[in-house]
Amino acid sequence: MILAYKFQQRLGLGRRLMECLLEAFERGAAAFPEIEACEGIVPVPLHPRRLLWRGFNQSREIARLLSARHKLPIWQDALTRVRRTVPQMTLAREARAESIRGAFAADKKRLAGRSVLLVDDIMTTGATIEECAQVLLRAGALRVDVLVLARA
Repeated sequence: MILAYKFQQRLGLGRRLMECLLEAFERGAAAFPEIEACEGIVPVPLHPRRLLWRGFNQSREIARLLSARHKLPIWQDALTRVRRTVPQMTLAREARAESIRGAFAADKKRLAGRSVLLVDDIMTTGATIEECAQVLLRAGALRVDVLVLARA
């Protein structure tokens, strides 16, 4: 369903994906109440060229319902992709971490002393999430919690 949404422009699936993400957040918050202390949502960004090609950032879009229901702002500019990378799904497991290293930058002013929820659609090896979380923490984020829609 996620792949059809992302790559086949089946945007009608978006609402169901948003509901799934919201449900996952609420289940996680029940088990780990500290997650609700996050101050903003940071979607994993796309490189501007990929965003132009796809037309939307799926990580940002699936976070919209969560943002509205829990009154959490989406800080889409807090983390940016500064280097183009090949799609992670095209790489072998071992090459993913190396490919994504140095691909992101974070806004220190926005993040300093803040707790954030990093959102992505699919996590396979965790290389992208790990790199993003490290960049957010180096920029001064106090805490980074992670919410993904699916694991591959």
